Amino acid sequence: MAVVDQAYFHCNQCKEFKSDIRSVRVEKQTVDLTPSWSTAIEICLRVLQDGTPAGKAMARHELMTIAEHLDAALPGNAPAVGGLK
Repeated sequence: MAVVDQAYFHCNQCKEFKSDIRSVRVEKQTVDLTPSWSTAIEICLRVLQDGTPAGKAMARHELMTIAEHLDAALPGNAPAVGGLK
């Protein structure tokens, strides 16, 4: 089979495959890409080490937000107000 014949054969296969795809119903699925707490902390630490000034400020804010949520989750602790600036 010549190269031209092979290309035509592959194109015909693609056309047939595409027409088959149109008749298949695909269910939408949601994939949760929420990072774990340890991954979120690792990302913040890397940004603090190598990030831009704006990125470092965001990482500090996120770490404080995480700390406030953890403090509030402990029994007997009132929600934190403010924090270190």
